[in-house]
Amino acid sequence: MEDVVMALLLAVGLAAGVLLTLLIDGRILGQQVTAANTENRRLQQKIQAVNGRLTAAQAQIHNLNHDLDITAQQIEQLTAMSQSQRQELAAVGQERETAVAQTQELQRQLDILRDEHQLACRRLATAAVEIKYMRRDLAKADDQSQHLIQLQTGKQLLEARTNDLQARLDAAQLQLNAAGLKGKSQIEIVRGIGPTYARRLHEAGIHDLTDLAAQTAERVGEIVGLKTWQRADPQAWIDEAAELATAFSDGEGN
Repeated sequence: MEDVVMALLLAVGLAAGVLLTLLIDGRILGQQVTAANTENRRLQQKIQAVNGRLTAAQAQIHNLNHDLDITAQQIEQLTAMSQSQRQELAAVGQERETAVAQTQELQRQLDILRDEHQLACRRLATAAVEIKYMRRDLAKADDQSQHLIQLQTGKQLLEARTNDLQARLDAAQLQLNAAGLKGKSQIEIVRGIGPTYARRLHEAGIHDLTDLAAQTAERVGEIVGLKTWQRADPQAWIDEAAELATAFSDGEGN
């Protein structure tokens, strides 16, 4: 009988131990279920947040695609504008080349006109000197009365040549007046005096042939800054200026 009781007690004890173990395991399992539910809710929240961000990202992607389309259109417009500007630039380049060619042609024509002007000045100076000598010869012819008959013919020829040269002088004077070579530019017709020397003489108060004829060779050489090695002859300038001034004065008197 005692053995049966002990067996029962042992069975009861084992049942109680199993039950206690089950209770403990159930509580632990409940806690794990609770924790799992909590974690599941947290994961659901994360999933919702990720879905929200995914939706926002999709909206941004849509906006970026829209912006990309607009940018592509702008690039096409800018490309078309660039091509148009290149064409305009090419046209401007052609116009510039044409303008340069026209400028060069105008410069060439100006050089030709300057050469013609200088030639006219030299012709004027030569005609004036020739007139002077012819007038002197004409005066000698008038004084030689013993050869009056022979010299009369020569006088007529000289008068004809003088009138012809006077007409050339008048024409040359008109050309000079038309070219604006009175006043400060008048002394440039003297051989050997160019624009640089003329400018220096103008700055020193020598503006025309009469002013130059009244100077000394030393002062003229000092004004224009002649060097010892230069072949220019200021005295020859002064003499020619005096002759030309006299010729101009006589021509204007006539």
